[in-house]
Amino acid sequence: MAVNIPEAFLKQPKSLVWTGAISIVSVVGFIDYLTPYQLSMFVFYAFPIFFIGWYGGRRPAVAFAAVSAIVSWFANLHSHPFANLHGYAWSVTNRMCAFLFVAFCGASMKSYREAAKAQLDALERTRQLEQEIVRTSEREQMRIGQDLHDGVCQNLAAIDCATECLRSELETNGISHAVTARVIQNLLKETIVDARNLARGIFPVHMDAEGLSIALNDLVCTMNQFRQGSITFEASDNIQIKDPSTAMHLYRIVQEALSNAIRHAHASNVSVRVVRNGYSLTLTVSDDGCGFAAPESASEGMGLRTMRYRANLIAAKLIVDTRPSDGTLVSCTIPVPPASGIWEKFDPSRSGIRSGIRPAQALANG
Repeated sequence: MAVNIPEAFLKQPKSLVWTGAISIVSVVGFIDYLTPYQLSMFVFYAFPIFFIGWYGGRRPAVAFAAVSAIVSWFANLHSHPFANLHGYAWSVTNRMCAFLFVAFCGASMKSYREAAKAQLDALERTRQLEQEIVRTSEREQMRIGQDLHDGVCQNLAAIDCATECLRSELETNGISHAVTARVIQNLLKETIVDARNLARGIFPVHMDAEGLSIALNDLVCTMNQFRQGSITFEASDNIQIKDPSTAMHLYRIVQEALSNAIRHAHASNVSVRVVRNGYSLTLTVSDDGCGFAAPESASEGMGLRTMRYRANLIAAKLIVDTRPSDGTLVSCTIPVPPASGIWEKFDPSRSGIRSGIRPAQALANG
């Protein structure tokens, strides 16, 4: 197991660090006393000064630099080549300035390390807060979608049954209001379809049980009901995502790309593909719309920024390739090692392509 020496040094008690530094300077001073003046011991004095500055900050480092200069003064007092103490004092003063420079370097390293650590902590807190916001938003959308599907839709279905009974009774008795009841029933059926489609848009109810492919297929079916253009969907049969969070982020990325293609690019034809290639999964949304300029600019819309953020959360690579009047291609790729457990083991015999749209009536019936 590798040991981080700087981190281990910083965790030592202050008394132990000071005792070790003073011991090193004492040993260096004794060796400096035994050696000629011309054999400089500056580097050996500088090391403990630097580490004291790196460990304790500016004031302890300056104090230790002064101690080292005093030790150096007495160690070379008997062997200096100067004619008088004035020249020797000037030489020691120069060495003291060098010691102070080393001390300030060590203290600056301490300040930089603390500032970098504070910045990393702030970034980590911000990332955790952003992830919690996304998770809270997804949970709230899931709650609203499930309440809408299980509550409002069921109540509307009950009203539809009651209206059917009323219409049958009116027709049996030959009352002319049976036509009005039929109109009310048709409006209720349309409202039920709209409510169920809205519930699926807020939270894809099939995501956990049947996987990303089913949820995307439902999304394409729903969007095809409200537009004249054609949206096609293709997916490899071997797609199986077990992590609901990853599947949800991928679903939202495709959902936003489809919304951009229809509402902003005014595309007539859109293609959604989910392909497994070895240990990577690629989702693409391509259209023949008008595109847009400079997708990487700072002025890009909230939708693109949201897609990039979701891709970063799941360690995916998002590419937006667009040209005015030449359509847009949105590609999201996730490399996954075989031991991650997010996807089932790849089976080459099941690498066919499943394509098609579920009938609108089947979707309407839930």
